[in-house]
Amino acid sequence: MIGRRMYRYGWRGDFDFYVVVGETKCGWYIAQEYLYMDVVNSEKKWISKTARRPFAFFTKEEALESYLFRGKAHLDILHEREATVRQSIIRAERALRKYKRKIRVSEKTWTPNKETGKINLEIMY
Repeated sequence: MIGRRMYRYGWRGDFDFYVVVGETKCGWYIAQEYLYMDVVNSEKKWISKTARRPFAFFTKEEALESYLFRGKAHLDILHEREATVRQSIIRAERALRKYKRKIRVSEKTWTPNKETGKINLEIMY
């Protein structure tokens, strides 16, 4: 198994290549392919042999299927967050309109009437 290539499809729309650099009873240590010759200084990642959704796969087809699963899950999360943000924006706009209405009502403008000389009270809405 050591030296075997693994694939992960990324957000950029292409494959990331990894090489198995070590193996344990439960998983593999992998490193990015371009760092394979410098494994001592590169970052190794351990992945489980029995994981439901492994980090990398031995075939490109499995890597693409995993990416589709991750991408759809990511979109679901984004749609939920978008709905939450839209609702909070609507509440904030309502609160702002209510706040502005209170301020306008409380801003009383006292102006003298030029004809009678009395002071008129105008409430701005």
